[in-house]
Amino acid sequence: MASFSSFVTLDEMNNFWGKWELGWKRGDYLRTDVHLNRGMASISLANLPGSYSQKSLFLKNVVPGDSMYKPGADSQLQSRVLPPEPVRQGQAAVAFTKVSQGWVGYIGDVNNEDGSQKVVMEVCRFAADRAGSM
Repeated sequence: MASFSSFVTLDEMNNFWGKWELGWKRGDYLRTDVHLNRGMASISLANLPGSYSQKSLFLKNVVPGDSMYKPGADSQLQSRVLPPEPVRQGQAAVAFTKVSQGWVGYIGDVNNEDGSQKVVMEVCRFAADRAGSM
């Protein structure tokens, strides 16, 4: 919730996902362009940006269909002090999946980017729609 990715430690994060029986683990911490996974079927993607720059604490071991935003093949490290280099693939900046009777999501953004605000609003719409249909 809120600024989870900004304040969680490595051990806390890895233990937290284990409690949900997810294999998710803490990934890289960097800024890059992340791209919407249009293959996600669980949530409406119509109001979400196709890509945006995000400084994120990424997750590893996310099932590809649960990665809402991830680096693209051409995503490069965006840094004022380090040279651009390709970003490691197979990580998620935003993940969303069904767990037991509900859903769990993660947004790794540490700077509250506009794109991430839109993701939060879409996830809230999704939750409200599910609550209204119960």
